[in-house]
Amino acid sequence: DLGSHTIRVFDMERNSIKTVFGCGEYGAQDGEASSCKFAFPHGITFSEDENYLFVADTNNHAVRCLDLSNQVCSTVAGFERKKGMQTGTLAETLMTEPR
Repeated sequence: DLGSHTIRVFDMERNSIKTVFGCGEYGAQDGEASSCKFAFPHGITFSEDENYLFVADTNNHAVRCLDLSNQVCSTVAGFERKKGMQTGTLAETLMTEPR
């Protein structure tokens, strides 16, 4: 949910929406699902085994990995709030507003 800085799931069978990652505050914080912070999360994709969800954390200029089994969020590429265009290892990579 871009504007609420959270990752939400739509349950069509129960006709409901549930927040699964993010506390709803704008920011850059890794950690447990309920306490992590995003800054306009945008594009998402699952890992091949569907155990992880990768999120383009747009205004943090980073890609975050959501471990669905352990309910933990971690930054895997980019540096929060430092934009640029630099290739290299995941720890060295800079990006600008990934989507």
